[in-house]
Amino acid sequence: MTRIAVLADIHGNADALEPVLRAAGDAGATRVVVLGDLVGYYYEPARVLDLLAAWPSTIIRGNHEELLGVWLAGDDTTREIMRAQFGSGFGACESELSTSTLSWLRQLPHPYRTEVGGSEALFSHGHPAAIDRYVYPDSVDGALSENEVDGAGIVWLAHTHYPIDATSSGVRICNPGSVGQPRDRDPRASWALWEPAAGKVTWHRTPYDQSALLREIAKRDPDARYLSDVLTRTT
Repeated sequence: MTRIAVLADIHGNADALEPVLRAAGDAGATRVVVLGDLVGYYYEPARVLDLLAAWPSTIIRGNHEELLGVWLAGDDTTREIMRAQFGSGFGACESELSTSTLSWLRQLPHPYRTEVGGSEALFSHGHPAAIDRYVYPDSVDGALSENEVDGAGIVWLAHTHYPIDATSSGVRICNPGSVGQPRDRDPRASWALWEPAAGKVTWHRTPYDQSALLREIAKRDPDARYLSDVLTRTT
């Protein structure tokens, strides 16, 4: 039976991604779906892409892949505003990634429909109609119209960094949470294991050593306290 690791919001945090992929393999996953935001915030985009390259995958665009384009085209003022809000992750992309890879990231599909396990799946980062629109756990009901989910057996969303398992317009809506920057006050990396043929989804939390990343944040973005606080808060 096919098992798929569904990941989202990695945000350049390779220290979180590596043990997640190891755990996914141990759980029997044979491919990955990545629901966008591979980059942004943190500092190892090349390592993130190298880790994912070892897996058969479906990867879609997130709003941070779109913001990467804003960074690359931006003047010094634009970049300083973005650095203050998001940290130095986009600068790391520009430094580490080739021109072709930067272009590939920006041109990833969104949203994306495909047949999986005998039924259609819809993959989206934010709302299918707007990549940067949030669908939070307490606002799923009615968030997607029947027309927007038409034909889909399951809809996978990301962007909020919160896990979701709910129903809207008669369709199951799932969010795996965030690998690289969970926001639900559980600092362990969040992801989901999906068995399409059985209609089964299980959520997983994988601990990882944050110490190296926290040191890097202190060095690169000492004024952006959010980047470290969000990784460690539990209450």
